[in-house]
Amino acid sequence: MKRYILLAAMTAVLGTQAFASLTLLTSRAQISATADLGLGQYGANFANVASGSVGTTTGLDVFQVKISHTGDLQRLDQGNGWGGTYNNGEELLFTNFLPGPVNFKMAKSATAVGMDVQRNFYFTTYTVSLEAFDGLGVSKGVVSTVVNGPSIGFIGARSDDNDILSYDLTITGNDGFSDDFSFDHVSIECCNPVPEPASMVVLGSAGLLALRRRRKS
Repeated sequence: MKRYILLAAMTAVLGTQAFASLTLLTSRAQISATADLGLGQYGANFANVASGSVGTTTGLDVFQVKISHTGDLQRLDQGNGWGGTYNNGEELLFTNFLPGPVNFKMAKSATAVGMDVQRNFYFTTYTVSLEAFDGLGVSKGVVSTVVNGPSIGFIGARSDDNDILSYDLTITGNDGFSDDFSFDHVSIECCNPVPEPASMVVLGSAGLLALRRRRKS
């Protein structure tokens, strides 16, 4: 009987891990950042940046982040390459006239992530979306925000389980213009010591094995 109770409890925990909520963040102030992914490290202004390029965060939590796209990205500076409305001199990555998604894969899981985003045709209204994934590659959901150009838009996401390992960034307009875009440095809030779902499966298996051994003895 105790074994079935343990199995039920573990199922409930794993279910919570798989379906916990993802919260939309619309301001960098909502992130207590312990790491920051600066984009100047990916190259000089106007440099092409190959898909799959890896950068390193600064701050209390130092780890690597891989950025992938269907083609090369491009490093641009606001005011010298990018004509939008970021702070002057802001170091950006541009999708190089191709739409998203842009994928960010981190070397450790995070509680929250977020960045400023701007469409190439930034004077229009468009939707920015972020889909987050856990360590098993399972989607935790999608958050979206509508940006009224020419303002930049901030998008971020917070996981109740502190388990965002990767995320996709996309922009969608409904006006026929291309959905290429740029983004600035990524703020990252890391990480409470909560096991990933895969770790919980391993821990649960170990617990069942220990229980079985005790019952045999």
